[in-house]
Amino acid sequence: MTAVLRHVGLEPQDLLTLDDLPDIEPRDTRFLLVDHNSPTGVVRRFGDRVVGTIDHHADEGHVPADCGEEPRLIETCGSCVSLITHYCREVWDDLAREGSSSADAAAADKAMALMALAVIFSDTVNLTAKDKVMPKDTSAVEYLEAKLEGSGYDRQAYCDKISAVRLDLSDLSLRDIFRKDYKEWVSGDLRLGTCSVVQNFGYMLGRAGSEDVLVGELGRWAEEKQLDLVSVMTLAIGDGKYERELLLWGRNDRAVRAAKKFSTDYGEELGLSPLNDGALDVDGETDWRRVWKQGSVKQSRKQIAPLIRKAME
Repeated sequence: MTAVLRHVGLEPQDLLTLDDLPDIEPRDTRFLLVDHNSPTGVVRRFGDRVVGTIDHHADEGHVPADCGEEPRLIETCGSCVSLITHYCREVWDDLAREGSSSADAAAADKAMALMALAVIFSDTVNLTAKDKVMPKDTSAVEYLEAKLEGSGYDRQAYCDKISAVRLDLSDLSLRDIFRKDYKEWVSGDLRLGTCSVVQNFGYMLGRAGSEDVLVGELGRWAEEKQLDLVSVMTLAIGDGKYERELLLWGRNDRAVRAAKKFSTDYGEELGLSPLNDGALDVDGETDWRRVWKQGSVKQSRKQIAPLIRKAME
C-alpha cells in the first residue's frame, strides 16, 4: 500500500481508518460498506446504520433490500474496485470534464486511476487469474488506463513493481504479517479471525526461528483480538505454481468442535493434507490446531471463511 500511495504523493497517515473515528453515537452515522456486506469488528455496533454496499463477496443478507438512493451492488467480480469504478464512472467523467483545464485536477485524475489499477491488479494477479477475472475487471482496467495515456505508464512495469512490494514482508514483524490482511467475523458467540499471508509457513517459520515462537506469536495475536478460532491462509509460488496452505486453530471447547467439523465436512473438498507431517498440529479438547497443504488452490479466503463460519453455526 505504501508504495502505491507514494506513486501519487500520499502516505499511510493520510488515510482515515476506524481508529481515527471519534466516539460517536450510532444514530449520528450512516455506513456504506465496501468490499464486505456485513459489519464486523468495531462496526458491528453500527449494524442498523448500514445504508448500502458495493461488494464482490457472497450476499450475507444484512444490507437492506431497498437502499433508496444508495447502492446495493453485490456482484461476483475479481476486484471490488472494478465494481466501484463502474458505479462511479459517470460522476468521475463529469468531474474530469469540469477540471479539464486544471493541471492539479488532471494530476489527481491520473493518481486515482493508478491507485485503482493497483488494487485490481493485486486482486486478479495482473488480470491473469482466469477463475477470478470477470468482464467488469477487464473493462475497468481499460477505462482507467485510458486516463493514463501520455503519462509514460507501462502496465507490465507497474504490475511488476506492485507484485514485488506486495510479496516483500521483510520489514514486518510476525504480528504485522498477521494483521496486514486480516478479517474478522462473529457467529453466535464465537469469534473467528482470518489472516491472509502472501508467503508460506516455511517463510514464517524462518522468520520466527522456531515452531514455538511462531505459534506463540499467533496465539498472542488471537488473544489480542479475543478470538475463539484463528485461521492463517497462505498463497505463495512454488516450482512456478501457486500453492496454498491453511491453518485453523480452535482455542476453546466449542471452537474445537467447530474446527473439527470444518475439517470433517470440507477437508476432502479442499484437498487438505497434513503439512510437514503435522509438525504444528495440536490435539486437545480445548486446544486443537491443524496446518494443511491445500490441494484445491482456487479457494481463497472468499470461499473458505464462509465454510469455517458454517461449521461454527
